[in-house]
Amino acid sequence: MITVASLVEGHGEVTAVPQLIRRVAFAHGVWDVQAPPSHRLARPKFLDAAELGRAVELQSRRVEGRGGVLALLDSDDDCAVKLAEQIRAVYRGQRPFALVASVREYESVFLVAHGVPVAAAEVVR
Repeated sequence: MITVASLVEGHGEVTAVPQLIRRVAFAHGVWDVQAPPSHRLARPKFLDAAELGRAVELQSRRVEGRGGVLALLDSDDDCAVKLAEQIRAVYRGQRPFALVASVREYESVFLVAHGVPVAAAEVVR
């Protein structure tokens, strides 16, 4: 079994991201995936080493066997690359850790999926 535990910034993502993880896995023929409910972490706490460490540790405990922790947040008006570098700099966990910093809002991914034209810079870098 592969477990992908997630950290998210907004309330809507708490239930949406685990569903998205399962759908992406299933679309790629991976059926042994579980995605427990996301842990919400306010944006300033993503940049605080102690807070991020506690949240990653909490979600890491949900990972059984293979898997890791996925963090998903919006970069809003910040540079997504610099934001990701800041978060990577404070991450000290033992589990595999992936970070997605969407340019503007992660919901723009859904617009593209439904054929709504969105500038590439507005989706995900």
